[in-house]
Amino acid sequence: MKKIMEGALKLDSFLGNLPKKIDLDSVAAMNVTFVNDPIFKRSSVEFDIDGLFIPSDETAVPRGMLLGDIKFALPLGSSSKMLWISLDEDVFNSVSALYFKGGLLQRMVDKIPDQFLLNTASWRFLVPQLYRKYPDDSMLLNISATSPPSVRISVGRIDATVDLDVTVNVLDFGKIVPVACMSVTVLRILLKNLFVPYVNSYLEQGFQLPIIKGFSIRDAYILTSYSKMIVSCDVAFIEPEALFLVQTQGRFIV
Repeated sequence: MKKIMEGALKLDSFLGNLPKKIDLDSVAAMNVTFVNDPIFKRSSVEFDIDGLFIPSDETAVPRGMLLGDIKFALPLGSSSKMLWISLDEDVFNSVSALYFKGGLLQRMVDKIPDQFLLNTASWRFLVPQLYRKYPDDSMLLNISATSPPSVRISVGRIDATVDLDVTVNVLDFGKIVPVACMSVTVLRILLKNLFVPYVNSYLEQGFQLPIIKGFSIRDAYILTSYSKMIVSCDVAFIEPEALFLVQTQGRFIV
């Protein structure tokens, strides 16, 4: 009993010294304050944290949350992993709302994987009037979200609804000129060939999963369940300044 009490005191001290938030970047930070007492099981300990993103300059405080009993099947080959992280879709929606509010979900695109498509010469047969008016001019896409993207997670898939304003421009003698001679059909083709490859190039880079400094994730296995993304992995100690990047790849399809 004495050893159990000593172990509990050490664990309590360790948990009390953990950071209350983990910065993702200069805009968003994950609130990692505990919302429930730890649950001790036969071979594991379960912790419930807030998990939602807050502004980086805001102080993380515990918030009362009603969490149901999380039940899911063990992913194949992952039952022996050291750490399980369950991320509710609200986590992703909270960070998208922050980026939208901060005006970060807008971009002028001038580089894509198939760069030759950002030139009016590539569209001279499909949109001849565009080429005649702006021969061999570079093209730009002005993309901005009109509302925070909404993420929905289900078994085997992650869906995102993004409402966008997309303007096709040409660079005519150094001046950005919006193109107004596009039909709906042509605009759809432009989006499929220009916008979609651009988005996919970013999705394939993965996203950063905030991790406490000094630790690294190894051999991550990712599963999507009802409204949750579950990451099972091993943990290793690393240098404090290192940061782990979870390669969660995706594809955007029109």
